[in-house]
Amino acid sequence: MTTYSYVFWHQPLARHSDQEYGAALMRFQAALMQAGVPGLSFTTSRAVARAPWLPEGGYEDWYVTDSWAALEGMNHGAVAPAMHPAHNAVAELMQSGTGSIFKLLRGQLLSGAAPRVFWLTRPRGIRFEADLALICESANTEVACWRRQLVLGPSPEFLLECGRDTDLELPAGWTCLEVRRQDLAG
Repeated sequence: MTTYSYVFWHQPLARHSDQEYGAALMRFQAALMQAGVPGLSFTTSRAVARAPWLPEGGYEDWYVTDSWAALEGMNHGAVAPAMHPAHNAVAELMQSGTGSIFKLLRGQLLSGAAPRVFWLTRPRGIRFEADLALICESANTEVACWRRQLVLGPSPEFLLECGRDTDLELPAGWTCLEVRRQDLAG
């Protein structure tokens, strides 16, 4: 089984509070999980500090599936007629959003949200596998390493989530963007 995730970054309209927006978002995700979408493993939302693709900060939703094909089912399930009330309630509060698809390359899903994550960009024209393995090992903790698929979305190519606060050692030419986030569920 290969793990994929649709990641959606978004911001609420300024006239809505973070509490109102977060509550609507949590209701939508709970309804989506209750809908029993085949292959959808779990969903989570995080408040995210600034990132180049989210300059004012905002939210990052993860819709984790057990296959690429399950992404299509999740996409249809999210806007199915039974989901309209929950989907529309949060969509009406949203200012803007963008998304991407990621594949879990290394490690396994971490329990809880890593409060500090690392977005990595490799030097152009190199194979990444050996360098990425060294970067993951330098974390000296449990990691989940994700790779953006089909060059969809605004983020860098790789995301490294670590099981505890750590620093990374980067090979020459690699760049790292650290982003802070906090799990909405607790």
